[in-house]
Amino acid sequence: RAALRWGLENEPIASVLKFVNHLFVFWLRGGYWQEGERWMKTAVAQAPPKESADLCIALAQQSVFAALQGHFAEANPKAQKAYLMARRLEEPWPLVITLQIQGQSRRDKEGSLAAFAEAIAICEERLDEPQFSGFYGSLLGLQGDRQLGFGLVAEAKASFEASVAHLQALGDTFWIAYPQGNLGRMALHEGDLEKAHQLISKSVAIVRSSGNRGGIADWLFRLGQVQLYRGELVEAEMNLQETLQLYEE
Repeated sequence: RAALRWGLENEPIASVLKFVNHLFVFWLRGGYWQEGERWMKTAVAQAPPKESADLCIALAQQSVFAALQGHFAEANPKAQKAYLMARRLEEPWPLVITLQIQGQSRRDKEGSLAAFAEAIAICEERLDEPQFSGFYGSLLGLQGDRQLGFGLVAEAKASFEASVAHLQALGDTFWIAYPQGNLGRMALHEGDLEKAHQLISKSVAIVRSSGNRGGIADWLFRLGQVQLYRGELVEAEMNLQETLQLYEE
């Protein structure tokens, strides 16, 4: 925080934009959504109108924090502005970031899945670069989440399994919680309570070890659901109470 304050007063704004973009995942995992949005909004407001990859990514990630807090009227125009900027810049990393947000935010099935397909294709061409290879695994999982939402159950399961396989090969210890947990959700829908409990419990352990408060809340909620169906009422209540407290925070 001291470095950000000092940087905004003394450093070129391009350096500050790069700094806040690197802090995005820290703020995201820790649940510091309001604070992250404030710093990004301040940095973007001080930036000159000249388009750049760092400005584009900061706008995109600012829109994510706004959306997580339910401020969609503010988030959507920023996400769209960042996406159009990425198209003009023709740089692969900002384009992948903004396509992911398009995939998650668009309500139409065709547009959403087309955005994911394009982002995944860009990453596949650059799997020898760690930045793109790591993001590829999470993209597959996020695509699966949208496919599941659109009722494409078989496609979603294939995406989750591909995501888990890729992230396991990378030795990932964070993003894998999501596709793995979503396979647990699918097992719950299929009536396989044992498999659901096993997979979602693993996801809870992963997000706890990484300090991902948002993830802890998300997967404890799912674990509480499974425990409820298993008749483990004491455990379910304990986990759902913790979930509620984390969401309120």
